[in-house]
Amino acid sequence: MPIFANRVIVSGFLHKLVFIPNHSNILEDFLWHALGSIEMVALLRVHTLFDLLISRPLRWLSGKSSELSDWSIYSMAGVLDLVEQARPHPLRCARAALLVPLEGGAQPRRPSPPCAP
Repeated sequence: MPIFANRVIVSGFLHKLVFIPNHSNILEDFLWHALGSIEMVALLRVHTLFDLLISRPLRWLSGKSSELSDWSIYSMAGVLDLVEQARPHPLRCARAALLVPLEGGAQPRRPSPPCAP
């Protein structure tokens, strides 16, 4: 999440370093290109959402289970079942992506709705 929150600042800093004359640092070049790519931004967004919506609440529940009334670590099984029911099945998503018919030659049609759970 810190990389997602500070991506613009880091990219601006690396931009100044990458475009100086006689620049030869491969790591700075890679980081500047990677943090600016659409795929990396999408990946950072997904990881941030997963962290904020699933990981942190589950960690809080498992850490505070001894302090909560009428709750124990064994109650986490029900929470994990709810999380598992809410996420889309990977095979269903892959099947939906592979079975999209092709229009106009090699251009795949963009599926309108995302795969549903």
